[in-house]
Amino acid sequence: MAQDVTSLTGEVYFEGKSPLCSDAEASSQGDKEYDDILELNQFDGLPYSSRFYKLLKERKELPVWKAKCEFMDTLAKGQFVIVSGSAKTGRSSQIPQWCAEFCLSAQFQHGMVVCTQIHAQQAVDLALRVADEMDVNIGRSRVQHPFGNVLLQ
Repeated sequence: MAQDVTSLTGEVYFEGKSPLCSDAEASSQGDKEYDDILELNQFDGLPYSSRFYKLLKERKELPVWKAKCEFMDTLAKGQFVIVSGSAKTGRSSQIPQWCAEFCLSAQFQHGMVVCTQIHAQQAVDLALRVADEMDVNIGRSRVQHPFGNVLLQ
């Protein structure tokens, strides 16, 4: 998967320690039992649901998950990132979540993560899937696609 997430400069980001994603975080989160831990969702301040942990386990098995640290480091360095991969690698659903996590870690006051799809229904489906995996309610999220905007309320 390393070849699927690269910067335009072609630099290799797996060398050295990652400031945004520690080795312990990358490897041990998937092995933890979350039954007795009450963690709060960083996006809405509410405790995570049991469904979140089930989906998180599935997400960590996606091929793109192996490149999370590299992707986050590239964002931190202000690089333009091109992500490619075959179908079912997780790039469409995971990358937007990582961008949102990055924005929170960088304490951005305003911002938007935009996901585009060819068809409006695909954009809506993707937004619903991402919100479900992030354990948040859609609320007033805007989904943009080539033919206009879809505002979910």
